[in-house]
Amino acid sequence: EFLSGDSISFLPTGCNVYQSYVKDSIPSLVSTLGSLGYSKTAFHPYYGDGWNRRNVYPLLGFDNYISIEDFVDQDILDTYKQNNDVTQYETLLKERYPDRDMLLRRFVSDSYDYSMVENMFENRDTSKPFFLFNVTMQNHGGYAMSYTNFAQEIYVTNMSTVYPKANRYLSLVKRSDDAFRELTEYFSQVTEPTIICMFGDHLPSIEDEFYEKLFGTSLDNLTTEQQQLRYMTPFVIWANYDIPEAQVDKLSVNYLSSLLLAQAGIQGTPYNDYLMKLSKTLPVINTVGIIDKEGQYFRKGDPTVHDREVLEYQQILYNNMLDTARRRNDLFYPASDF
Repeated sequence: EFLSGDSISFLPTGCNVYQSYVKDSIPSLVSTLGSLGYSKTAFHPYYGDGWNRRNVYPLLGFDNYISIEDFVDQDILDTYKQNNDVTQYETLLKERYPDRDMLLRRFVSDSYDYSMVENMFENRDTSKPFFLFNVTMQNHGGYAMSYTNFAQEIYVTNMSTVYPKANRYLSLVKRSDDAFRELTEYFSQVTEPTIICMFGDHLPSIEDEFYEKLFGTSLDNLTTEQQQLRYMTPFVIWANYDIPEAQVDKLSVNYLSSLLLAQAGIQGTPYNDYLMKLSKTLPVINTVGIIDKEGQYFRKGDPTVHDREVLEYQQILYNNMLDTARRRNDLFYPASDF
């Protein structure tokens, strides 16, 4: 959704787009920046074949894909896959790479992830502007286990019940916040104008009772507005130079790359222009439903006063994602490509 601008809300519930729908080249933020000469790298510090990324990332326009196999020896990964022993995994990593502190719990930490980002930037092809799409791994679920390499710092103190999963997740978010501060401090010292967009992609799978306590009702009885709150994750666009300051109340992720291009002062495609215009009327379109500019909430599938705009978006999305043989490329690629 972020890279393409296409909402998954019109696709079958529970489908995985990377595995089921991306079979041909898809216009995206990657192709737009590529037309301007940017380098194009995807980075995810976990197994490279997950969610069909090895096949999909090239179709989205990436020239390079860096996964955990590119910086951890395969014999260590094979041993961990075979026995799932986190203590042994960390021991093997420290023996092989004594100068690296990679893990938080059983995943590559955000702090180490960002140190790799900084290294990629320092060793970039300086003849090209630098673009990196980084999907982090530190906070991935589940949250039921404790780990010797993860000192929990955050505890909910105003609830009568203890929620261990929620506490661990919130402690991980604290560590993410610390790592993101380190990343922005690094790039604040970089002379090349740099912009960073950071966002979350889904809610954590922690105790249902924790959510029910927050909402004051069972999850089965949530209103449409409460359901939307469960889908809300923060985003930030930060730059090491002056950009307009703004607080965005609500914006679904299918619009976010268009907003990022606008904040970077980069002319996007006609599709980006369309999405920015649509976001003024319907700032949220997702699998729960839509939220309009008046703050009205509509469940997915319910008739609304915005049915015409929703149908138009659905038709454009269909042409881009599914009707590839007849795709209107002039809408989805920069004018410079024609």
